[in-house]
Amino acid sequence: MMKIEMFPASYGDSFLISCNGKTTTNILIDMGFMSTYTNSIKNKLTEVKSKGESISLLVFTHIDEDHIAGGLKFLSENGKIENPNIVEIENIWFNSYRHIQFWKSDFEADESDVKNDSVLESIIGKGRPREKGNRDVQSVGAMQGSTLASLMYFNEYMNIWNRDFEYSAVTVEEILDNGVDNLRKITINDEVGITVLSPDENKLKQLETVWQEKLASAGYSKQIVSSKLMDDAFEIYTTNINSENPKLRKLYKVSSEKEETEIKNSLTNPFEADTTEVNGSSIAFILDFDGKRVLFLGDSHPDIIIKNLKIIKSAWNCERLWFDAVKISHHGSKHNTSVELLELIDSDKFIFSTNGRGKGFSHPDIETVYRVIATPNSKKKSLIFNYRPLHIISKIDKEEFKEKYNFEIKYTNDLSKSINNKNTTIIL
Repeated sequence: MMKIEMFPASYGDSFLISCNGKTTTNILIDMGFMSTYTNSIKNKLTEVKSKGESISLLVFTHIDEDHIAGGLKFLSENGKIENPNIVEIENIWFNSYRHIQFWKSDFEADESDVKNDSVLESIIGKGRPREKGNRDVQSVGAMQGSTLASLMYFNEYMNIWNRDFEYSAVTVEEILDNGVDNLRKITINDEVGITVLSPDENKLKQLETVWQEKLASAGYSKQIVSSKLMDDAFEIYTTNINSENPKLRKLYKVSSEKEETEIKNSLTNPFEADTTEVNGSSIAFILDFDGKRVLFLGDSHPDIIIKNLKIIKSAWNCERLWFDAVKISHHGSKHNTSVELLELIDSDKFIFSTNGRGKGFSHPDIETVYRVIATPNSKKKSLIFNYRPLHIISKIDKEEFKEKYNFEIKYTNDLSKSINNKNTTIIL
């Protein structure tokens, strides 16, 4: 049995996947906000430890506050790797600045420089964005640091950090002519495997370029190489990029058009793909266990997912790729799920992680939901939300509509009824 638990992570992401075979393999993907960890994740991890289990793999898909902030609180409270207070972590995937420096000769910087260090300290001083709609002040002790990178240094996680990738970046390997065997596949154990679909080196280089441009504009004048201070500044800056992007501040507006016209438009209008460098760096993968296959897309760009799924499709010689569940990219943003992507896959479970709130946006976008609904499938589709999608439910929750397109709607939490702290469980 594979059990997927989707934590109530506000407008963020956090999943615990438990693969129950000869042994239990627990994979934790992202940790939402600090409130997500405090209210939901911590109790679950305590339960994992009480059963004599560990977290086989902890994946932080990319540096975005709604995916990693809970990890700060966790790593701070869990303490040193050799004697964890909450639960043992066997492996971590996370791309910090040191992993995306593709032109460096080594990891460490030379001696500090007061002028240039002040540029980095100024960036760090901006602080992390706060979770919208949460007035509770969540913090991490100053001694332990305020970034994932600094906490992993402090608590001595370096030996398990990206170990599967020889301590370099989590990426898709170069894809050669013979196809799928050259997509990087990581064996977690005898029962569980992961095929990496995103990012590739090019996506990470784009993010590295953004950082280099930021430092140049801020007056940083020496060679840009990795150090603990540099890693911290990069992480703080990157968590603030999306909130500064005007494109992502466009508010959702419900159209006055009839649903059938809206569906047609969502399928035929030109697709505007997500081009933000932070989302382009997102880790996405296929998880395989006991004949079950799940597609976890993080906040990944559609182009790289399409490219790599086509390679797998060709190698498997199949019409469409079956997945037992699909975690929709970027909380259902209309810029991350195209018709072309949906036509490559077949599934009866589509998972949306968001409460519909956010900094200047309301996910999921109705265009994405319409694309999922209208793309033909071999089975009835379940649209699984961890929160009732208040801003679009009136558009899709109609019996004649659900019958025509053969889908159902499931949700766990309902903000209109102040139900907002329950995990969503999916059994495969």
